[in-house]
Amino acid sequence: MFLFVPFSMFGYMMTNDKITCEDSLSYFEHQIKNSRSLNESGNRERKMFFNKMYEQIDRLKQNLS
Repeated sequence: MFLFVPFSMFGYMMTNDKITCEDSLSYFEHQIKNSRSLNESGNRERKMFFNKMYEQIDRLKQNLS
């Protein structure tokens, strides 16, 4: 089992450390289990999701200015 982690804009760090790979797999499985597809969500939930994303984008733009 291997894990590829974004390291820089141009490359990835690769590891085959058993503990790191197992922890990462467990984390992603937990995220998927507790996630909900936007396709299956209602309009209200989609609107809340995208409004939150737009707010984050605006905050990041302000930080860069």
